[in-house]
Amino acid sequence: MAFNVTVKVDDLMAKIQDNRDKHRAVFEDALAGFKDAAVKALNERVEKIRTGKRGVNLYVSLAEPSDHTRDYDRVIGMLEMHKAAGNDTITLAESDAARYVNDDWEWKRQWARLSNSYASKSYASKYGEYNEDSE
Repeated sequence: MAFNVTVKVDDLMAKIQDNRDKHRAVFEDALAGFKDAAVKALNERVEKIRTGKRGVNLYVSLAEPSDHTRDYDRVIGMLEMHKAAGNDTITLAESDAARYVNDDWEWKRQWARLSNSYASKSYASKYGEYNEDSE
């Protein structure tokens, strides 16, 4: 059964801002981890080439972490406009509440898996230990 919920705009904005801050911090750490992994992989290949190894695979398959900060910023901006129009509350559908309150976006599971692979300590400090079954 789907239903709607009415919430205070200020409370919702604070929740989304907190979710945004966690997301951004983990993304930045994951991006640093990705860069380190890429440099390491490329340096290993360069070293093999320099030492005359044959059959060096030059292909490096590393997925770059994705940043969804703009998704949070868009919603915060919309809520600021909603409040500026004199509205202190807003009604959310169940799917919107999942995204904005529970931080459960369509991209979240894939983002969590990849971010955790590059920045597990950062991910754990913000979201708890990564568990693919619970995502």
